[in-house]
Amino acid sequence: MVKWGGALYLLWMGVRLLRRAPQTPVLFSTNPMGDQGRADDATSQVQRRLAVFFGAFATNVLNPKVALFFLAFVPQFIPADAQNPTWSFVLLGGLFNLNSLLVCMAWAWAAAWLTQHSFGLQRGLSHLDRVAGLLFVGFGLKLAFTDAPAH
Repeated sequence: MVKWGGALYLLWMGVRLLRRAPQTPVLFSTNPMGDQGRADDATSQVQRRLAVFFGAFATNVLNPKVALFFLAFVPQFIPADAQNPTWSFVLLGGLFNLNSLLVCMAWAWAAAWLTQHSFGLQRGLSHLDRVAGLLFVGFGLKLAFTDAPAH
């Protein structure tokens, strides 16, 4: 059952990728008023950006790995004889957040630039979907028609 379920899943995924319509390049406007400059466009664009921001914020705040990382990693940099280890921990955490902010802003800028200049990349990704679809169909067929190994 697991073999046939896996084969059917791979075939389904492959056919979905093969049947997917080529996506037209999407440009994200840096103009807060949108393309037409109407107030309702600006409001919806701001709402979308806030939704993305708060979704990402909630994902990071509720991620227990972040807290475990700080509790395991940061104390190693606080001297055992520090007068106030709590403030040292807060200072190091703030420094980490500042550095992370700068790095994440650089990644966001690079992603925005790529979005504006990626017409060829998006066309290439459409071809890559077709190749992945063919691979999934091939793997699904191979899985379906392969016998279990003899022990």
